[in-house]
This record gives sequence, C-alpha cells and structure tokens, in this order.
Amino acid sequence: TYTFKTILAAPQLYAPADDTTDVTLTPEFNWENKADADDYDMEISTDEMFSQTVHSKTSIIGTTYDIPDGNLKQVTEYHWRVRATNSEGTGLWSEPFSFTTLLKAPNPVSPANGDEGISINPEFEWTSLDSADSYNIRIATDTAFNNIVHSSTEIDSLNFELTSDTLEAE
Repeated sequence: TYTFKTILAAPQLYAPADDTTDVTLTPEFNWENKADADDYDMEISTDEMFSQTVHSKTSIIGTTYDIPDGNLKQVTEYHWRVRATNSEGTGLWSEPFSFTTLLKAPNPVSPANGDEGISINPEFEWTSLDSADSYNIRIATDTAFNNIVHSSTEIDSLNFELTSDTLEAE
C-alpha cells in the first residue's frame, strides 16, 4: 500500500485588501476559511521576505484577527500572510498582501470640547506627533464640517490663532 499526505492549501486573504492605504493601527484581518483547517498562523512584516516580522500569532481560531494596539506604527507599509494548520501539519503561506497605516490625528488640547466663553480670537492647540512635519487645521461651524470658516495647511507649530483678519481672508 502506498500512502501520502496532501498539504493544506493556502487561504485567500481578504482584508485589509492588497495595497490598501490609510489603514488604522488596529485593523481587523480577515481571510478565507479552509475546510480542513483547525486553526491559522499569521505574520506581519515590514518587508516582503518576512525577515523583519513585527507581529506573529499562532493557533488563531476562526478567520479573523484583531491586532492589539501598539504593534503597528503610523505611516508604515506592512506585509501580511496566513497559513492553515491541523493535526496533520502546517499548510502553505498565502500570497502576501500589503497595506500602509495612516497618520493619526493629533489630540486637541485647547479649547477643550464643549468649552464656553471662548475668546472671539481663539488659539487652537494640539499635541505633537513624532511623524508629522507640519499640521493642517479646518475650522467649521458644524460638526459635519459642511460649513468650513477657515482652513490652513503646513502649520509648523502646535498652535494656531484664529483672528478676525484670518476669517476675512476666507
């Protein structure tokens, strides 16, 4: 009698889709279910050869994985792949997908949300981001930003003063 074992097929990756940009720092990864799989292994790397693995997880039950916060950096290209495993062995790695993380927005410092009695010429302040070279600001009279009263780009400081001159220039 001649016997042999087949290798588990590589799952198809779904999300984040290949070459996606502006991906959050905590994306949900999703891939194809393989009928013979008991669980899955996953790797995330900063290079296509996976020699710079920044996160790996084994024995994932199911076809989704939420990466914990703190594993991915802003504005960085990553590559990810998955393989199926079962009691017979480990399958082939999927074809890798790549994605690039977004640049997070700085946190507003002042005026604080809901503040009242603010000067007619308020100074807006925000936190610094290590990966930012400059900042953009939009000021609107509504939360959906349908009525923008001012927009400035390439601000090289952590504050911006809105003056009546600034508003008149709009």
